[in-house]
Formats: sequence, structure tokens, C-alpha cells
Amino acid sequence: MKHRKHRLHTDLPPLSAGVPPAVKLYLRHLANAGKSKGTLRHYRDILTHFFGYFDGAEAATITTDMLNEFFSDERRRRAAATVNLTKAAVRGLYKYLLATEKITKDPSRLIESERVVNKSPGTFSAAQRDKLVRTIANAKGSPPQPGPMRDWMMVILAYNAGLRVAELVGVNIEDVENRRVVEVIGKGQKLRVLPINDTTRRALAEYLPWRRALRAADREALFVNRFGRRISTRAVERLLKTWLTKAGISGDFSPHSLRHSAATDLVRGGANIRVVQEFLGHASLETTKRYARVDDKDLRSAGEILG
Repeated sequence: MKHRKHRLHTDLPPLSAGVPPAVKLYLRHLANAGKSKGTLRHYRDILTHFFGYFDGAEAATITTDMLNEFFSDERRRRAAATVNLTKAAVRGLYKYLLATEKITKDPSRLIESERVVNKSPGTFSAAQRDKLVRTIANAKGSPPQPGPMRDWMMVILAYNAGLRVAELVGVNIEDVENRRVVEVIGKGQKLRVLPINDTTRRALAEYLPWRRALRAADREALFVNRFGRRISTRAVERLLKTWLTKAGISGDFSPHSLRHSAATDLVRGGANIRVVQEFLGHASLETTKRYARVDDKDLRSAGEILG
């Protein structure tokens, strides 16, 4: 079986003229460290927003008081977890600039993290999940319309393989074509090999010939946007909300809810909790246990329980 060779180095996302030089240097450092493209895009957007708040001021001129003012404003407009992500990006940048002697003082070292109340993502019931898939499938049409066809396949793959949204958008055609497993690079650049179950294989048998026939600019990505480029995580989030509204499904759902639902269904289906941990790529068993409380049972194929 042919396997892809995964590189530690990551290609940089597009860097416009509006991205400050210090941010470009830091992103190159993260790329060389093997951070995922999704992480690089995320840090690019956060840090560009950060410097934009200060009208493009140089990193060395920004003080702790200025940082406190910025984060106070962020706190009024964003959730604590989101503010912490911004703080992590800013701290990482200043730590890098100090280590490379681009600055002599780190104004972020006294910035404390926000207190976050852990909240599990919403979980779809079987009826809700089936209704979502059916709503998208009914909208595909004949010949299939690009949006519904793509979104139907995304939901099926995300749920049945338990993918994070960043992993989902990173899948290439070659990763799933004539394969019984899909290889993805998850958090911490860890390789996961996941089963492609019968449900997913049937959907791919319909989707792949259609995707191959698309004259998209990106010939490799399994999922592309209307411009023919690889779809973004934010686009997936927006599209899911649109389909949930059309399906008449209310609740606190996100693309991560599909992954959360897969884990919950695995546990309820009898999968050993450590099998679920491996399936999801969690470093800690405690993270997996947050999904559901069960007794250990005999090992079963995680993919086939879902399919």
C-alpha cells in the first residue's frame, strides 16, 4: 500500500503586505518547527489583528500597559477561551523575538490567562445526525450541486472518522481513494491512521468521480470552495450552521460536535475507552473520558461501530 510521506516542515500560508515583518519571521519559525498550516493561518490572523489594534506599532514599542488595554477590549468582545488563544499567540511571538534578540524586554510575561469554564461541545442525537445528513443529501440534486455534494461528504467523513475540522479540510483525494484507512496529521504533528468504514466508502464511491471531474484550481484537496481552492475551517463552520438551520436543528453545535458525537456513539456502542482515545488522537485519557462515562468492554473496531 502506498503511504504519503509527511514532512515536518510546513508551507507558509499566504502572507499579504499587511502582515507585519515580525509576524512573518515568527510564522517562518513555526513552519520550520512543523506547525500545521491551520495553526499558521490562525496565528497569522490573530497577530495581524493584534498589531492592527496598535496601528502597526513595532513590537518593541508595545508595553505591558498597552497589552492590558488590548486584552481588556478583547475580553469585552470575545469568549475567555478565545482570548486565551490570542494571549498564547502573543506570548509565543514575544518569546521568539526575545530569544532571537529582536527585542530586549518581553511585555507579555506578566499577562495572565483567563479563567475558562470547561464546556463540552454539543452532541448530536442519532435522529439529529441522520436528519442533518438527509437534509444535505436531499439538496444535492441531479446533476449534483457542488455545495451540497461537498458538504454531504464532509459531514459523513468528519463523523465516521472522528476528524477535527482542521484535519478534515487537510484531507487530499489521494488520502482516501482506493484506501481502507485515512492518514491525517493531528495536533502536535502526530500521525493518525483511521479506518474508512463501509458508510464512508459508499459515500466516497459516489463523491470521488464527481470531485475528479471538477475543474478546480486545487487538484489535490478533497474539499474545495466555490473558487476551486481548499476549503477553510471557518467556511466549514459557517456551512454547518446553515445546514442546521435548514434542517430545523437547534442547539450549541459546531463541526467539533460531529467528532464529539462519534466518540460518544463509540463508547455507547461498546468500544473500549482506550480504543476511543487512540481513535480521537487524545494525548490524555482524561480528555477522552470527558466525552462519556462507561465501563471498559471488549475491544471492537471503532470505525465499524460508527458505520
